[in-house]
Amino acid sequence: MGLLSDAQRQALQYASIEGEVFTSTVLAVLLEADELDLEERLDVLGKLHRLIHAEGEEELPDGSVATIYRFTHALYQNFLYDQLLSKRRALLHRRVGETLERVYAGQHARVAGALATHFERGRDFVKAIAFLIQAGDTALSRYTNAAAVKYYSRGLDLVGKLPEAVKAEQQIVLFRKRAVARLALGQLRESFADYTAMRGVCQTAGNLEDECRALLGMTTVA
Repeated sequence: MGLLSDAQRQALQYASIEGEVFTSTVLAVLLEADELDLEERLDVLGKLHRLIHAEGEEELPDGSVATIYRFTHALYQNFLYDQLLSKRRALLHRRVGETLERVYAGQHARVAGALATHFERGRDFVKAIAFLIQAGDTALSRYTNAAAVKYYSRGLDLVGKLPEAVKAEQQIVLFRKRAVARLALGQLRESFADYTAMRGVCQTAGNLEDECRALLGMTTVA
């Protein structure tokens, strides 16, 4: 990597934000570069330095086509990622999230997990939790209930970072959804615990309607 120019190193560092696999479309936004010119530069990087290679193309919801690239080894991606300052990484993650949000408008469910990750690392916790809920709902609809539990659990881990005005509301939603996912897995004790926690939040918030839902859930799994 010592033979890379500053521009080449920056391109690869910014590419590392998206992950081991990245796209020309997102990277072009981060670099504020023309996408065709960027692909030509990436082609040189792939053939000369063998740090990345093209894997194919993906048609995006708006009809445009993005070229998909992969780092030839995860160590390269990790090394380049670690070289970025933490504040720069957070800014770039947020920009990746905003770009994916725009590019996949109307089809966010396809990339909800990635959106959640980028907004979490970009410290936009409101959006991170919203997309964790969407990712969990998608997993639940596909009967991958264990994955749904993980998404909702991650959302609950982040709730403490939300403004007080919306914290209780999101806790109630996440506890209820995780209770449903755990029930689908046959985890009755865990589901009951989630409904109990949901009820506690509702009592503190004075939310009688959702408290009734929590009590009904507790009755169902008891």
